[in-house]
Formats: sequence, C-alpha cells, structure tokens
Amino acid sequence: MRAMEEKPAHPKSPWAATAIYALSPEIFPLLAREARPGGELEVTQGLRALLEGGHRVLAVRLPKPGYAWLSVGSPEGYYRALQKTYREALRTPERR
Repeated sequence: MRAMEEKPAHPKSPWAATAIYALSPEIFPLLAREARPGGELEVTQGLRALLEGGHRVLAVRLPKPGYAWLSVGSPEGYYRALQKTYREALRTPERR
C-alpha cells in the first residue's frame, strides 16, 4: 500500500478496507499517539503513520465471495476469519 483514506467522499480506487488486520508491534505506539479523545484507537491513522514513516504495509486481496465481509462478532467467527485470511496472506504475491 502507498496510502489509506477512511470513508472518502470520492474514492480514488475501487478497493476497500474490510477491517481485518494483522498488525505488527510497530503500530501500537502509533495507535496510542493517534488515539481519539476518550482513548478510542484509530487504526486507519496508525496505518497512515506507518506508511508516512516508510514502513511497509501490505494489503491482501480477498478474491473469493464470502471473504470481503467475514463476521468477527463471536470467538468462532473471529477464528474462522483468521484462518481464511492467514491462508490467503501466506500465498506469495506472484500467486495473488
């Protein structure tokens, strides 16, 4: 990824963030710095800060129906979403 914008009025691309993230430890200090009043963490701001700091941020295309909106509202749903996205992330970029 080169940039990320949350809920743009006029999107610059057809891609969307589906809020399924695998985050490295480097993001957590940035999340704390970018927290909203009341302590709410803003993942988009943290990802943007990583990009601006020269860190590599990868996006995984979820090509199959059923991948784009995985339910993570229960422990079982979260586990299934992790399994699906982990398998997809392990594929080499050339095969995506």
